[in-house]
Amino acid sequence: MASSSLRSDPQNWLIGKPISLLSTARLPRMLDVLQLLQFHHLTEGRTLPESYKMTCDAAICIWMRARIPTQRVDSCVRKLSKLHQNYLALKVHRTRKRESDRMKEDMFKGDLQELFDIATKDVMTEIQNEEDREFLRMQREDTFSCSMTGVDVKTASKESRKRQREEKERKVKMRYEERMTKGFNETEGELSSLTSNSESEEDEEYQPTQTQPCTPTTSTSTDSTPGASSSKKKVKNIFQSPEVVGALDRVCLPDRGAVFVAGAVAQALGHDISEITF
Repeated sequence: MASSSLRSDPQNWLIGKPISLLSTARLPRMLDVLQLLQFHHLTEGRTLPESYKMTCDAAICIWMRARIPTQRVDSCVRKLSKLHQNYLALKVHRTRKRESDRMKEDMFKGDLQELFDIATKDVMTEIQNEEDREFLRMQREDTFSCSMTGVDVKTASKESRKRQREEKERKVKMRYEERMTKGFNETEGELSSLTSNSESEEDEEYQPTQTQPCTPTTSTSTDSTPGASSSKKKVKNIFQSPEVVGALDRVCLPDRGAVFVAGAVAQALGHDISEITF
């Protein structure tokens, strides 16, 4: 009588009562995910697609806790959907008395004790820790052969140090890029200030010469014109000089420092900073 009642109960037939949570002591079996699916779909009244998604999210969470790479959620959903459809097909004929139906039921109940395997195809090469590989092998053979007793303190500490190192490197890189951007802007400002200071000093040192009485000249006025044009300085890039570039490389000056030193030296030698490009 009890067997007949169990067989006619849609929630208990073959898989037992629904569960609201998966065990965290081991990886979930096919039976576990079906029981959780039944809870979301029948007990909570959710749609099948939503129940598939919630069940797979819970299963993947357990696998991630074991640090084992898993398939995508959509692949997990397809696997769970196929398992559920097989279960529904058997349930339709649960009242039949044929021996073939009983054999199918027994085979399905045996499969339910197997691991709901959602690992990636190359999981054994992707897992870095040998203990994690051995844990997965044992779970595939028998889910009750071993359990996850807790967080591996040594591995967790190693992973934490790795994350901290990556975060530190990221911050250092950001500070370097900020300094480079700031240095470029400050260099342009210093060059502009240096040019304006040079022009100001020239204005202060300038003294007007006393005018002499004009006397008629013949050839001197014509000779001064070529001389004035030839004395005009040409604008040139100081860093095109191999000697300058080589000297700056030897002392390992950064770009900003090189521009500042070159500008100061050029000014000290009496050159007009506004006529030199950097």
